[in-house]
Amino acid sequence: MGNYEITEEDVRILEAWSGHKKTNMEWKRTKQLDLNGKSINTIPCNINKLQNLEWLNLTANFLEDIPKELTKLPKLEHLYLQDNCFGEFPENVCEISSLKYLDLAGNGIVYIPEQIGDLEKLESLDLGHNILSKLPDSFSKLTHLTSLHLCYNEFTDMSSICNIPFLTTLYLENNDIEEIPDEIANIRNLEILNLSNNSIKRVSLNLNNLTILIFVLGNEKNILPLSSNYMVKRIKYNHGVPLSKFQTQEELDQFLSLILN
Repeated sequence: MGNYEITEEDVRILEAWSGHKKTNMEWKRTKQLDLNGKSINTIPCNINKLQNLEWLNLTANFLEDIPKELTKLPKLEHLYLQDNCFGEFPENVCEISSLKYLDLAGNGIVYIPEQIGDLEKLESLDLGHNILSKLPDSFSKLTHLTSLHLCYNEFTDMSSICNIPFLTTLYLENNDIEEIPDEIANIRNLEILNLSNNSIKRVSLNLNNLTILIFVLGNEKNILPLSSNYMVKRIKYNHGVPLSKFQTQEELDQFLSLILN
């Protein structure tokens, strides 16, 4: 068991880093810390003294890595690291087993390590505005993950995404995806699917087996005149032929071939 007593020296370091003035006891009791846009480029090693920290916002700073000490916060559930300077996925994050919400959007990340599967409690993950083209197989271990944001990346297909069975919300707008594959049926609880601004040319009829409440497929890159199915509440840019009209995949493919040629 480590020594997590907060000394006067710890207070001095934490105050200089965060700009927040607190007593020893106040730091010890701190549950939330908002450091959005503070021009921070490092995280102090004594961050592990904040044993009650549950919510940490480090958005819009200049961080390039995550110290091991951040993984020693047993109650940390919300971690916001959007718009920093990582350039690659900070693997130490995968050791914060308590995480439920993680935001790493806008960090120039090219790949995700297999260790992401260790975040077994993760419920929401934002990886938008990066340079990703696939996800590792270990995503299938994230059985609590229900919300995934992958907008503004470089995905050309959904094969690595359809292995995440418990998603309810999936944002894939502004990629270069060309088809909605048959494996979409694996995401059986999907309620919100945003594929606007892709290059969709083929739609699997298996989409008709999902109870999607909000389906966004449209504007200048997507020109398919299709609407979704069942309890659709809102459809943007797309008020065309319902998928339920087609009895077979061949019928749907032929229809799309006529429209796109």
